[in-house]
Amino acid sequence: MALADGQRDAMRRASGLSDSEVAALNVVGNGRGLSIGQVRAALDLTHPGTVRVVDRLVTAGLVRRGPGQDGRSVSLHLTPDGD
Repeated sequence: MALADGQRDAMRRASGLSDSEVAALNVVGNGRGLSIGQVRAALDLTHPGTVRVVDRLVTAGLVRRGPGQDGRSVSLHLTPDGD
């Protein structure tokens, strides 16, 4: 837990991202191709809250959306800047 807290704090200071954005970036990076729902479950956020966090990461150029497993979902991937 201390290691994860240290990593989150270091990323937050270096990037200027919020705790939720740092956590989402970690989840997306460790689970390549996850859906919004999977990221939501990992972060214990609401669906709308997760979408807003992901939107901010996409706008910042750190995450990209790709096609999901069905027509209604998307998959999330880190961009080179987010990696």
